[in-house]
Amino acid sequence: MSTYENLHGKRVNVVSANPSNPKDGEVWYNSTLGQLKGYVLGSSSWASGGNYPVNVRLISGSGTQTAGLAVGGFSPGSPYANPADATTNEYDGSSWGNAAEMSNARYTAATGGSQTSSWAAGGGPGEPTTNEEYNGSSWTAGGALSTGRRESYGLGVNTAGLIAGGKVNSTTSTNISEEYNGSSWTSGGNLNVARDGVWCGGNGTQTAAIAVSGRVNPGATLLNNSEAYDGSSWTALTASSTAGYGRMMNKQGTQTTTYVFGGVTASYPPAATETEVWNGTSWTTAANLGTARYGGASGGSTTDAFACAGHTGSGAGSNSTEEFTAAVVETKTLTVS
Repeated sequence: MSTYENLHGKRVNVVSANPSNPKDGEVWYNSTLGQLKGYVLGSSSWASGGNYPVNVRLISGSGTQTAGLAVGGFSPGSPYANPADATTNEYDGSSWGNAAEMSNARYTAATGGSQTSSWAAGGGPGEPTTNEEYNGSSWTAGGALSTGRRESYGLGVNTAGLIAGGKVNSTTSTNISEEYNGSSWTSGGNLNVARDGVWCGGNGTQTAAIAVSGRVNPGATLLNNSEAYDGSSWTALTASSTAGYGRMMNKQGTQTTTYVFGGVTASYPPAATETEVWNGTSWTTAANLGTARYGGASGGSTTDAFACAGHTGSGAGSNSTEEFTAAVVETKTLTVS
C-alpha cells in the first residue's frame, strides 16, 4: 500500500491550526480537529437567481452577475413570428428591474460593456448597421457598423468595442471583425473561421479577446474551435469539448479565464446544459446548468457568470436566471476512502 510519503517524498505535517497562507496542493493534519486537510480545488456550481420579467429568447446580455444587463429578443412562438423587442432590464444579483428601452427593437444583437456603459449593435430582423450606447439611464445613437450583421460576437466597452463574425444576407456566415473607438467602427483582423450563432458569446477586451464555438452557414455546421484576438489578428486555440451555437459566456472574463455554457450542441432544437472552463491552455468540464438553454443573455467576471432566459426547446422561451460560481482553491477536509 502506497503512503503519502512514498508518493510525494515527504510526510504530512501535523499542526494544531490550519496554516494562514497555504500553497496550492498543500496537505496537513489538523490535530485539534482530528482531520486531514488540503488546500485544493473545490467545485463549481449553478444556483437559481431572480426570474426575468417575461419569457424571451434570442436575447443579448452584458455586465456582471451582480450588475447585469439584458436587451432585446422576442417572445416565444413560431420562429421570427413575433416582433423584435426593445426592452432593457438590469440585474442586481437577485432581481431584474425594467430600464429605458432601446431606440431600435432587435434580437441576436452583439453587445458589450457594463450595466452603466454598454453598446448594442446589429441583430435582427435583417442585418442592420445601427448601434446604440447605454449610459445606465438612456440609449443614444452610436457609430454605425460598416457591415450589417446578426448573431455576432460582441465584447469590450463603449470606447473599445469589438464585433466579430455573424450572419450576413440572412444565410451566410462572415469572418469580418470591426473595432469601435466610441464614435466609429473600423476594420479589424478577420476570424480564421467564419461563423454565426454566437451573439451571446465573446469574452475579454478589444486587444485580448476569445471567441468560442458557433456554426458555419450555409449548412449549419457546428463548431468547437476557439480563437484568440490580440488587437490585430486571430490565432487558433485548443478546441472546446463541445461544438454548438447559441452558447453563452461570462463576457467580462479574460483570455485565461473563460466560461462557456449551454447552447445547441446537437441537431436543432434540443438545448444543452454543458459548462466548460478555459484556463488559457485547456478546456475542462464544470457544473451543468440546471435548465438546458441557448441564446440567453449572459455576462460575468473571472469568478462568476449568469445565464438568463433564452430558448429551452423548440420555440420555447424561458424567464429563469441561473448564477454560476467558479471553482476556487480552498481549504477542504480530505478523506482517505
